Amino acid sequence: MHFVGSIKWLEDRPFDRHDYDALARSLPGVPGIGRDTALVAVSRVGMAGRLPIDEHWGPDDLVRAWR
Repeated sequence: MHFVGSIKWLEDRPFDRHDYDALARSLPGVPGIGRDTALVAVSRVGMAGRLPIDEHWGPDDLVRAWR
């Protein structure tokens, strides 16, 4: 598996520790996940603090990928 992630498209807060913890708790239920599977956060207003996320994608990244 290439990556697994979480999307938080909120206007008033960034992807934070609470969101990361929820993602981490869900990982055992994802078929095919391995040690090399990247963790991705997709958020409208960035990330709060340092989190063990491999990639963060924001609005500009999504528009660029769509083109």
